[in-house]
Amino acid sequence: MILLPSQINIFRMLFLLVTLCFLKLTDVLYVIGTARKQFKMKKIILTAIASQALFISCEKPKEVKEQPAVAVSQKKESPDFDMLLKCSEYSYDEKYFITADYGCLYDPKGINPYGNLIIYLVPKNKTVLNNQQIEAETQKVNRLNIEQLKEQFEVFVYLTPKEFLNYNEQGDPIYYHNGAYKEEVYTHTQNKWILTDSINIRNVAENQKEQKWRESFILSKTKQ
Repeated sequence: MILLPSQINIFRMLFLLVTLCFLKLTDVLYVIGTARKQFKMKKIILTAIASQALFISCEKPKEVKEQPAVAVSQKKESPDFDMLLKCSEYSYDEKYFITADYGCLYDPKGINPYGNLIIYLVPKNKTVLNNQQIEAETQKVNRLNIEQLKEQFEVFVYLTPKEFLNYNEQGDPIYYHNGAYKEEVYTHTQNKWILTDSINIRNVAENQKEQKWRESFILSKTKQ
């Protein structure tokens, strides 16, 4: 069969259209395939991330060990009055012995770095001396050493700390307490000096209050 030129042209156009359609379809399939691969890859990545998150959340939480708190001592360091027990002569007053005159005055360059002290010795046997015994017993007490004093007496040290003292080179005494001051009483127990009580004086008018407080405390220790 012989085709006319016009028919040949028609076949050529149909062949071209089929070819173009086939190429477009191939491109579409390629795009779809690429998209599927990318989707699968993203799905795999997302699945891996989710699995890792789940694994982490299921792990046993690590225990955080608490660091021990640093103990900070708030207590005032206990002074050592042993060497001061022989700083002055003692005299007898009713049922106890007491440091003579002003007691042991503050001496920053000497043996007393604490403040002004008055020391009371209360006999442990609570013996009351008569007038004939006082002089001999007082001499005996003043010959005792530090360990003997602590062994035979209850020792009470009244301290006006140095921070409450004023200095006057011409004064008598040269160190004296302020109008407002604090006084502490220590006793020797279990081989150390223990703060037993204290009083705060706000002004000169309250000095009598301090004297009554001190005397009443000592008298309570001398009762048999």
